[in-house]
Amino acid sequence: MISNFQQIISVLRWKWYVFLDKTGRWSIILFSVPLILTVCLTSILLPKIDQTQNAIYDLQQQMRSPLPLEVDDEHVLATELSVTEYQQIKVMFDLFEKYHLHVESGNYRFQAEDDQHAQALILAVPLRGKWLNLVQALQDISRALPIELDRIQISRPSPETDMLSITLQLTLHRGQ
Repeated sequence: MISNFQQIISVLRWKWYVFLDKTGRWSIILFSVPLILTVCLTSILLPKIDQTQNAIYDLQQQMRSPLPLEVDDEHVLATELSVTEYQQIKVMFDLFEKYHLHVESGNYRFQAEDDQHAQALILAVPLRGKWLNLVQALQDISRALPIELDRIQISRPSPETDMLSITLQLTLHRGQ
């Protein structure tokens, strides 16, 4: 009595010989060479691709936050962005991008501390975009960040377009 496993093996062997007889040995060999090479290359290259992608991801994560200042000079620290300020400004620009507002450039300056105001960072941001997108972006920015809108200047390059030229002046109070 032949076991069930042996019956399956003999059926598979019979089907293999029928397939081999119909297609021919050289056809199977020529087809299997590229298949074997593909499997070998994939098994060799896949771990390297994963390592490279992980390394790229790690570099992107490191580049997202600026290096901390290593200077003890208070004047330099008073005129440089802190990590928190940098991240807040990045969030603001990401929100502008989310609402399809094109940031043309941007500059900042530090406002000196006086009796009435603490030291602050004044941002001037020229934008191009639509009115509704600007309103939505400013609402999200005011909810997410401790930024005050000091001045807004809006102009339309031509009457036919709904794209606006916008200049924002924002204040980010330091230490918040």
